[in-house]
Amino acid sequence: MSLSTCEVDLSSQIDFVDAVLNELQFLRVVDHYPNLFEGSLFKNAIRRYEMLWLPLFKSANVNGRELQAPLDVEWVWQTHILNGDVYEEDCRNIVSREVDHRISTEFEREEALFRARTLWEKAYPTEPFEVDLEQLPSSVPKYICNLQCDLQEACCRLRNLYHNTCLPHYRDSFFLMSSLRRYKQHLILTKENPDSNLVPCCDVDLIWKTHLLHPSIYKADTRKFLGYVLKHPQTKIGALEISKHLSLESDTEATWNKYDMAFKRPGAIFRGECPPPLLFQTKAILHNLAVFEFAMELSKFEIENFENDKKFSFALQLDNETAIWKKKLKGGSHILEGDHQPLAQFVVNTDDKTSITLSFHQKKLFSKTPKLCHTVDLTDCLQTAIRMESEENIFRIPIPLFGPANRKAYITIKTCGLPKPLSYRFTLSPEPESAKFLHPADVVSTPRTVLRREILTKQRVPCELSVYRVYTYSGNGAFTCRVLNAEQAGVMVLEVVDGDGNTVASAQMIDNNVFPSSLEPLEDPSKCITRSMSDSETALLIRGQVDWAVCMGTRQANEQSLDEERNIVQIKFFRLGNKQGWCEVRKTEHLLLIQVNRNEEIFMAVNPDEGLIILPINMEDVTECVATAVGVMLLPSLCYIAKPQDNQPGDADITRVVLRCPSLSRFSSSCATNLKLP
Repeated sequence: MSLSTCEVDLSSQIDFVDAVLNELQFLRVVDHYPNLFEGSLFKNAIRRYEMLWLPLFKSANVNGRELQAPLDVEWVWQTHILNGDVYEEDCRNIVSREVDHRISTEFEREEALFRARTLWEKAYPTEPFEVDLEQLPSSVPKYICNLQCDLQEACCRLRNLYHNTCLPHYRDSFFLMSSLRRYKQHLILTKENPDSNLVPCCDVDLIWKTHLLHPSIYKADTRKFLGYVLKHPQTKIGALEISKHLSLESDTEATWNKYDMAFKRPGAIFRGECPPPLLFQTKAILHNLAVFEFAMELSKFEIENFENDKKFSFALQLDNETAIWKKKLKGGSHILEGDHQPLAQFVVNTDDKTSITLSFHQKKLFSKTPKLCHTVDLTDCLQTAIRMESEENIFRIPIPLFGPANRKAYITIKTCGLPKPLSYRFTLSPEPESAKFLHPADVVSTPRTVLRREILTKQRVPCELSVYRVYTYSGNGAFTCRVLNAEQAGVMVLEVVDGDGNTVASAQMIDNNVFPSSLEPLEDPSKCITRSMSDSETALLIRGQVDWAVCMGTRQANEQSLDEERNIVQIKFFRLGNKQGWCEVRKTEHLLLIQVNRNEEIFMAVNPDEGLIILPINMEDVTECVATAVGVMLLPSLCYIAKPQDNQPGDADITRVVLRCPSLSRFSSSCATNLKLP
């Protein structure tokens, strides 16, 4: 039994596809301002909305559909509207009528914003129309909120909607038109099954809430079709009532199946709650992890107490390379300085050029004594120069010598100009520390974000935590990578943790049904991430402050071989956000190169054999790249482990695979980008 959507006549005043696209753009802007989610700025936004914005509509001549609120007020307004009956009652208490609303186009928004600003500044000359969303207000005027809904909880619900609908396919017009058709089917099923409490998939929910954000039109449409105003189910965020929701979802799926329609749709499944904002690593902190290059001068060379009756040849070398300075001297004590020029000029860096070697031997008439070499590590001096942030730093360094105890040698070197950052070079510890746990929720920092609801309801899901250390070029600890693996539950979560214990980036294995099928008709498939119909693909979602990228591994063999070198994986990389699109992946003799922005020649380099990660110095998203690189190193293992549906009874307490880094040979040399480049 199938249903025709022709009978659902929704208002022509809403272009649903355009309205959804505009709403997603609004939510994307809001997502860049974490202060709007809680704290003093959020409380001030509520005050501005209740005490200043809504009272503007006490005049019958002011229509909410013709005004655009400033961003902080618009955010609170939308969360309030989505509370239906409560919104209407609050409006009647404040302005004696329900205030209408609509989602404006960009052109309409500018005009509506101008009209709103004019009204606001006339009514409230001492209150700014727009506020700084990146700075917390020094104080919030005291007031008592009389709104009847929990706006903090409503804010979480709307954030969760965006978190689950922000992937690229939700901006594809064909996908959205199909979602609109499914929303109409949802309305028909609601009419045909009045006693059922049907819950929506994410695509239907997006259309539904877009409809709700046009209050007068929504009420007219649902009254016309259903005979009453359809209420949207409000899920409590705090308790989540996961089991109850899963039961409702199961009943809803059975209802859809009764009419030969699929309730669950690839690309529209719930992938988790929106996580709290991560602690941002400042550029200064990351800057100190870089490899630096120094222009140096040898300004003075000193020796003391060498035998007076002998002659010596001295040479200074960088890391056993060609000598930068040579001198023949008679014994005794000497201080050598250049008159107007340094004795030598040279370049060092904090990665592989960090030592200076003094070699000397005694000259004889027909022979010479064996050469003696004495090396000094410059790392401490270079690190001091980085901390001092001065153009000139002078270091007088004693050189330990073999031979007579009274012999002494010193070099005086100085930096010339500020150090030049070259790149980031990180190394992953080859062997992780491991521990077993009873449930992933006991380990990960955001369980409701990264774990499926079905897993959250289980009391026991055995898992293993592997902890890798990430070191800088100098061997200092930079980050810790916590890799949680629950093979039987299909869970892998990688968290990059800084030195203070803060999670700063993550990579998680996500259900391939988060993406639409490759068979789904899309307006422009090259701008979307799609999944194949086989189970050969494994996807990792990389996240920092926001969803940052998706890295996909495709196994090239149908079955896992005992010879690991035959278990080849092909890598694809899709950048999300403002730099969205498929990026190039190359394999060289020693490195896997991943482009991080398809419009720029900026690559991260990964050497799985050595656990090496190299990033260009102009890389802005260092922690996200670390999460990506470690995730890529683990993808061959993830692609060839058993899928949850392949597990045998009795496997529940077993985690068979310890994730570890493979050799470069396990990555395909034909690393396609999933689109034809022009």
